[in-house]
Amino acid sequence: GGGRFAAVRSSLQQTAAAFGGGGGQMLLLRLLYSLLMRAGYSMHALYESQVWSLSPAVSGSLASYNQLLGLAVDWLLVGRLAASRGEGRLLCLCLCLATLNSLLESRHRAFLLYAGLHLPVSAVLGRITKTCLASLFSKSVPAADQALVLSVLDIGNSAINVVAPLYGGSVVGRLGVASQPLLAAAHYALLLAPTALVVRRAESEAARRGGGAKPKEL
Repeated sequence: GGGRFAAVRSSLQQTAAAFGGGGGQMLLLRLLYSLLMRAGYSMHALYESQVWSLSPAVSGSLASYNQLLGLAVDWLLVGRLAASRGEGRLLCLCLCLATLNSLLESRHRAFLLYAGLHLPVSAVLGRITKTCLASLFSKSVPAADQALVLSVLDIGNSAINVVAPLYGGSVVGRLGVASQPLLAAAHYALLLAPTALVVRRAESEAARRGGGAKPKEL
């Protein structure tokens, strides 16, 4: 009765505090990114199986290849790119390139082009995007709020794990399995405007805290 209601009310208040705090907008952006990416790629295995007729062995080899690329990107590339271009600008650039890559993938049925170009480009851009987003998130959340915000992020991602496959499967089911790259492209494009806005505000806030340095133009 009253104890459960109080617990629910306290949980809602904490969630509202997380979204209303200094890192609230970046928290929303991370959850939106998780929702759209998981929904867009929830049917990717089915897409590869039906459109490209990949065997489990080939599909597994490509997945391992993508993970190896991601490891190389994390080790050799992300830090240098972020230092030279800025994390916010790099994040927006990667979203633009990912949109273009997915659109081009939807226009052909050449497997060598898919495996040799689109898959590795998608893997590299995805790893850079996730790293930049996580770094910007950690910088924008005040130290005193990090435990609360990370807790809400975990809860939100758990809910997304339930909702995203339902949404992605419904859309791909209506449009056809071959539409998966178009859905991914639409999601990347949809993320671009809120990402630019949130990153701009986060960098402006960081500049104010750091003594008034001007934020980089996106």
